[in-house]
Amino acid sequence: MNENGWNIQKANNLYRFSRWGKGFFTIGDDGNLYAAFRKDDEEVKISIVEIIQEMERQEISLPAVIRFPDILSNQVHKLCNAFKEVIDEANYSGKYCGVYPVKVNHMRRVVEEIVETGREYNFGLEVGSKAELLLAMGMNSNRNALTIINGYKDIEMLRLAILWKKLGSNSFIVLEKMSELDVVFQLAEELGVEPVLGIRAKLLSKGMGRWASSTGERGKFGLSSVEIVEIVEKLKDRGKIHWLRMLHFHVGSQIAKVQVIKDAVIEAARVYSSLYKMGVPLEYMNVGGGLGVDYLGSGVDNKSSLNYSTRNYVENIVYNLQQICELEKVPSPNIVSESGRFLTALHSLVATKVIDRVQLDYLDFHDEKQEKEHILLTNFRQNLELIDKHNYLDVYYDVITDRSEAQNAFRLGVISLEESARIDALFWQICRKIQNFERAAGLFTEELSQLNLYLSPQYICNFSVFQSIPDNWAIGQLFPVAPLTRLDECPQIYGTLADITCDSDGKLDSFIQTNYPNNSLLPLHDLRPDEDYYLGIFLTGAYQEVIGNLHNLFGRVNQVNIKFDNEGASGFYFEEIIEGTSAKSVLEEVEISEKVLQAQVKKRIDMMKADGVITPRESVKILETYTRSLRGQTYLNR
Repeated sequence: MNENGWNIQKANNLYRFSRWGKGFFTIGDDGNLYAAFRKDDEEVKISIVEIIQEMERQEISLPAVIRFPDILSNQVHKLCNAFKEVIDEANYSGKYCGVYPVKVNHMRRVVEEIVETGREYNFGLEVGSKAELLLAMGMNSNRNALTIINGYKDIEMLRLAILWKKLGSNSFIVLEKMSELDVVFQLAEELGVEPVLGIRAKLLSKGMGRWASSTGERGKFGLSSVEIVEIVEKLKDRGKIHWLRMLHFHVGSQIAKVQVIKDAVIEAARVYSSLYKMGVPLEYMNVGGGLGVDYLGSGVDNKSSLNYSTRNYVENIVYNLQQICELEKVPSPNIVSESGRFLTALHSLVATKVIDRVQLDYLDFHDEKQEKEHILLTNFRQNLELIDKHNYLDVYYDVITDRSEAQNAFRLGVISLEESARIDALFWQICRKIQNFERAAGLFTEELSQLNLYLSPQYICNFSVFQSIPDNWAIGQLFPVAPLTRLDECPQIYGTLADITCDSDGKLDSFIQTNYPNNSLLPLHDLRPDEDYYLGIFLTGAYQEVIGNLHNLFGRVNQVNIKFDNEGASGFYFEEIIEGTSAKSVLEEVEISEKVLQAQVKKRIDMMKADGVITPRESVKILETYTRSLRGQTYLNR
């Protein structure tokens, strides 16, 4: 324990590693953060800082995605075993058939790990576009594993789906709209294949949270009860009712409240039972996605958290399905779920380095009274001298008023730029004293919350919010953020984070910690000269890599896949290294050719050389530097 009573348990409580990290992230006695995993009945711990140091030795620079495929495997086992245990306990007659929705993270190594780990469970894939179907056709090698084909489909995609069935796949075409069925009839006859179909129902049960608008009667996808009955009649008229084997529904991503899941399952079970009694030989109930991730580590009903466990989620599906089916005297269906966020979120983090600190403060400014100075300047100096722990709130209101008057005085030409600057410096010195008095009193008053935010430093980090955590910018999704080192030291700084894009939205100013008003500031350590300070952004494995954009032409970061190794000295090895996007590749994405750029720059160089502005030797070096930068990565390298 430090002299101030700080220890690693307090750090764990502050940053909530054990709550959102589910045992995969722990603090070592050295104050560094470790990734932990149980392998062959032995716990292996890896220092994330050691991973970064090894990356630096191999010239793999930050920012980078550090991915742990073993955690992916663990999540597959955890989900499948949870369903198996509950199904066995309930004597449920159906089985569990999980699928991974590849839209959550298309990265090859992610899909491969899930497919390979899931082979013993016949764990399959779910797709929602033509490109995703092509991916599944090449990667879902287990003929017993399901391929669920969702989304809007044109004739080419439906042709691929039916050909995939012809190749022996265990695939289901889920109908999203009425017109798809007519195309399926046409292609099935043309290709001589009997497809297996599902229907996506629009339930009356409404989802909740950010994606609630995708559910209910006005949802983008799915069929109304009227349309479902019409499809059943069409299939019966053609003698093809045996094609229809799955009922599918979806009540949104990241469901925070278990009651939403329960209500949807009960309603879907009623639809299933009714269809079965109408002569539809249904065998599968696809409950869609929605299994949430506790980004806050709070365990409460919140859009970035959830109020249920994995087992509680499974129990609400299995027991409610079983109860309704027994009441309706129909066989219980096999259960399919698409829990992509649960599978992938935990397995990767974004590691970045703090490269600078920006602060609105003038602690070193020393002001002396000048002859014939303006009374406003005199007032600020006197307030700085007289402020104490008893009057600091009164002084705060005084200087707020005086500063407004000073700004008006400058606009009217009453005070000079120099006087205005001195007033600003004194104002922020007074504010710093006010903040110190408030903290010494153990208070965080509402009146001063905005002042505390203004006074807080910004730690500039080498990454792009828009590329690495776009959900934070787009929908306000919170991700755990924490230092990777010095966790055995009490963080004395409360600050925000800013990325290196030229955009005011490129920042993080809302965090999961609850010991500060509005969660607007992150506890950090003071920067030390000649010592790197690393931060991790966690739970980024779901969606972030696949929806990141090219704002400011910052491309993909480096990626390393880390495997736990209980035999090696370091406890890990690099299974795979994937280099980040080069500037050349990013520019090609916006249709700008490397050759054209080089030609234009060379033309300018040749003009300067002809005019004698640069020497032939300098011209070669300039072109070499330009070309090297084109082929290098887009982030800062320092």
